[in-house]
Amino acid sequence: MPGNISIFVKKEIKDLLRDPKILFSVIILPALIYIILGQAVSFAITKVAEESGNVSLIVIDNDSGEWSKYFISYLESIGLPKLKILSNINPQDIISSMEWQNDYDCLIVIPAGFSHNITSGVQAKVEVVAFVKSLGITSLTKLEITNKLISNFANNIVVAYLKSAYPDRDIASILNPIVQQREVIVKNQKYSEAFAYNLVNQSFLLVLGPILVLSIVTSIAATSMGVEKEEKTLEVLLSLPLKRSDVILGKAIATAVISILGAISLSIGLFSYIGSIISAAEGEAQLAGTFRMLIDLLGKASLIKLSVGLILCLLLGSILGLIVASFASNVREAQALANIVWMPVLIVFVMLLFLELDAFSEATRVLLSVLPFSAPIIVLKTAVSSSTYLSNISIVANLIYFVIAIWLSIKWFDSERILTARPALKLKRK
Repeated sequence: MPGNISIFVKKEIKDLLRDPKILFSVIILPALIYIILGQAVSFAITKVAEESGNVSLIVIDNDSGEWSKYFISYLESIGLPKLKILSNINPQDIISSMEWQNDYDCLIVIPAGFSHNITSGVQAKVEVVAFVKSLGITSLTKLEITNKLISNFANNIVVAYLKSAYPDRDIASILNPIVQQREVIVKNQKYSEAFAYNLVNQSFLLVLGPILVLSIVTSIAATSMGVEKEEKTLEVLLSLPLKRSDVILGKAIATAVISILGAISLSIGLFSYIGSIISAAEGEAQLAGTFRMLIDLLGKASLIKLSVGLILCLLLGSILGLIVASFASNVREAQALANIVWMPVLIVFVMLLFLELDAFSEATRVLLSVLPFSAPIIVLKTAVSSSTYLSNISIVANLIYFVIAIWLSIKWFDSERILTARPALKLKRK
C-alpha cells in the first residue's frame, strides 16, 4: 500500500475509533450483549433442568389392585422428592385445594378397574393433572416428566408380558426388531447423522456472519460520510494531496477494518452465547469439536475463497455506502440512505440461504452466482459439492462489481456536486 494512502487509512481508522458510538456499538457492545445473554440463558436452562427433575406427585389409588400396587412401588423406587399416596378419594377434592396445588406438581389418578383392564388385555387409563404455578416452561416440563414415568411403567408391563410369552427370546430384539445405523457421506468422508445436523447449524452461523458484517460495514461507511458532511470537513478532505481514488479506497479500507473488528467481537459474542447454551445442554466440547471439523471439511481452498469473497463484499458494501451517504447532509440521513444498500444485500443473502443450487439448471446457477454480494454464500454452498467453479465465477463477478463501484465513486467524487448533493426524498415545504 503506498505511503500516502497508508497514512490516510490509519487516520481514518483512528477517527472512527474515536467516535464513541462506533467504538461502543460496533466493537464492544456485540460481544458484551451475547456473552451476558449466553450466561443468562445457560443459567436459566440449568435451573429449569434442576427444578424439572424434582417433580413431586400425588397418586390417588381408587383401584387398589395388583397392577396399581406395582405402579406405586415403581414410583417409590425412583426416589422422587415428594410422593403422596391416597386411596379412595374424590380427585376433585385435591384439585380444588390450593394447599395441595402449592405443595405438589402433578396429580395421578388411578381409576377403579385399572388392574382388571391390564390383566384382561384391555387398555387401561390414568388421569394426569398438572398444577401450573407460573407461565414458565418448568410446570409443563414436570408434566412431561410425569408422562414419561407412566410411559416407562407401561413399557415395563409390555416387557413382563413378552418375557412370560417368550422366555427364551431377547426382549430388546422383539421390541426393536430393526436398528438403524445412519451415516452421511460428505466429500467422500463418513460422518454420523448427529454430526451432519451440527454441521448444518455451524454452517448457518458462517452464513449469518457475512450478513451481520455487511450490515455493519454499510452503516459505518454511511456514518463516516455523514460526519464529513455534517461537520463540513469533506471539502478539506478532498483538498488533501491525494487522488480521489485513494480517498475513496482509503475510507473503504478503514471502514472494512473497523467492520472486521466488529465481526470479531460479534463472533466472540455469538460463539460464547451458543457455547453457553450447548455446554448447559450437551457438554462444553460439542460446539468447538463440530466447528473444528467444519473447518477441516471446508479445506484451505474454500477458506481462502471465503476470505476473499468476504473482503470483496466488505469493500463493495463500504464503497456503495459512501456513495449513497454522500447525498446526505448529516449522520441521520446517511444512516437512512444506507438501507438502500443494505436491503438488496439482505434479499440476496436470504434468497441464497434457502435455495438449493442443485435444484436449478446450469444457466440459473451461474446467474445466481453472479449476483452482487453472493460470493461468501456461494463459496459455502459449493464447498462440499462438485460445483466449486460457481464460487470462482461468483468471486470474479463480485471483483468486477467492486471495480465498477470504484470507477463510479471516482467519477462522483471528482464532481463538485458531491459537496452540495442532497437526497431527493424530502417533500417540499409550501
